[in-house]
Amino acid sequence: MLFKSLMILLLKDVYACFWEIGDSRYSMKLSYSKLRFATIMYSAIPVVFFIFGWFSLMFAIVFTACLAFALYSFKKYTNSDDGAISEITISKRTLVIVGVITVVWCLLAGQGGFIHQSSDNVIRNAIFRDMIKYEWPVSYSGEQILSYYIGQWVLPAFFGKMVFAISGSIFAAYLTGNIFLFIWSGVGVYLALLFVVLLTSKGGKVLPIVAVLMFIMFSGLDVVGKEITKYPVTDHIEWWARYFQFSSNSTCLFWVYNQAIVSWLVTMCVINEKKIDNLAFIGIMALPFGPFPFVGIVGICVAKAISIIIDEKPSFKELIKNTFTEQNVLALIAIGVPYAVYYMSNSIVSNDAIYGENEVNVGLRFHGVLMNAIKTGSSAEIWNFVSFYLGFMLLEVGVFVLIIVLHKKKSFLKNKAFFISMIMLLFVPLIQMGAGYDFAMRVSIPFVTYIAIEFIQSVLEMISYSKPDVGKVRNFLTKPVLLLALLIFLVGSVTPYVEFRREIVKTYTQGVNPKVDYFAFESLNQLAEKNNFASPQTSDSLYYQYFARRGLR
Repeated sequence: MLFKSLMILLLKDVYACFWEIGDSRYSMKLSYSKLRFATIMYSAIPVVFFIFGWFSLMFAIVFTACLAFALYSFKKYTNSDDGAISEITISKRTLVIVGVITVVWCLLAGQGGFIHQSSDNVIRNAIFRDMIKYEWPVSYSGEQILSYYIGQWVLPAFFGKMVFAISGSIFAAYLTGNIFLFIWSGVGVYLALLFVVLLTSKGGKVLPIVAVLMFIMFSGLDVVGKEITKYPVTDHIEWWARYFQFSSNSTCLFWVYNQAIVSWLVTMCVINEKKIDNLAFIGIMALPFGPFPFVGIVGICVAKAISIIIDEKPSFKELIKNTFTEQNVLALIAIGVPYAVYYMSNSIVSNDAIYGENEVNVGLRFHGVLMNAIKTGSSAEIWNFVSFYLGFMLLEVGVFVLIIVLHKKKSFLKNKAFFISMIMLLFVPLIQMGAGYDFAMRVSIPFVTYIAIEFIQSVLEMISYSKPDVGKVRNFLTKPVLLLALLIFLVGSVTPYVEFRREIVKTYTQGVNPKVDYFAFESLNQLAEKNNFASPQTSDSLYYQYFARRGLR
């Protein structure tokens, strides 16, 4: 009897942790309007610092004034019920647990450099050091301008720069910058995970901690692809398809956090919006943090707008009025103009990149492997590419969409925005920009986020419908669709597990700093070819000639 009583108490405690129990003393409202406004401010604050650091005073004042009026208009004309899910009740204990999970995830992902980081962080760390050490706008030998998506680093670098100006110690400045970078990234990740809790709570029944952990461990079935293709990948298995990659959420935080964090936030805002009044305003907020994810967000904004128009059937006059709102137009001026000018100076965007002694076509184009196969007329090569593409899309996207369709059945087609977004995603791997496959890897970030939210929501709804009674054994795994969904999720979770394992092992065996011999440098000044990260020549740059703050050395 004692054992049975203890087991019942234990089950009740587990039950309380995973299913919200409504005690108002220990709960609070988590509202979409507050999360959305926090997202906007998180995105907008670095923009102001960037504009005053990189643009002449006249342009800085104009762009900042437009942004301020856009924010004012957004705040004035938006309502608490603008979201499809407006608010949920969440326990304060859950908020704390999500906070702890955020700290652990950011720490293991290498945020701030407190453990070993993925190899891509070598060059990101160099850019971050340059932003702390050099005058803004950062330039190299007076000939090239840093032209990269630096939004995530602007604010932490500013604090590091202040310490450097006071102390003269680059060590103290970089340490300060890294601490603030860890905090700043952590704030963004925390907001994103709270968004996950909000958006997966449809029906009022939510498993918040499960939802958060599923988002962190969500990934395509890379381990299956690796075993099928036998491609020799070990500690970063997402390259199994060779020509394509859709990165998991954890992979994004480990490798391209500067592009991923705000992309998650903005995507989750867009998919929850009920009106088109703010879509452009919200979507443009992602541009400072990465043009490739921004392209994906534009696609989802278009899909969402089409869905809203089909459902509401506004008149042409209403459509124009709701599209060209003050906040939408002013945000396009305040953010779209300066960042378009700034990014246009990049070697990749201008197609002026040089690799070795050769000029290479790195502009927007169809996938090079496919085009070469078509040019040579080799049916074997064409079929090889097509089979890789079909297998890739099945393992990365198809299995998850299948679960969503099986769960939602006829109601799936009612989610027009998701359906249209999935059609768009089919074309993303077929396009290249740059020397590698970054276009598909990064444009897909918002789409993967959308899939993750829909999949997690479906799984948690199935679990909630089968919620077990405390003290009574009842197996909710009798549902075949739920069982299949959990199996797919567990197989996919191997990918983030590999990411976690790699950095933990390398921290133990190699220490904190990334060990990459061919990328061993402290500043981009030491890198001969800065194609992805700088302009070819300042004299050829529209940004430098007309817009730049005259801090270039």
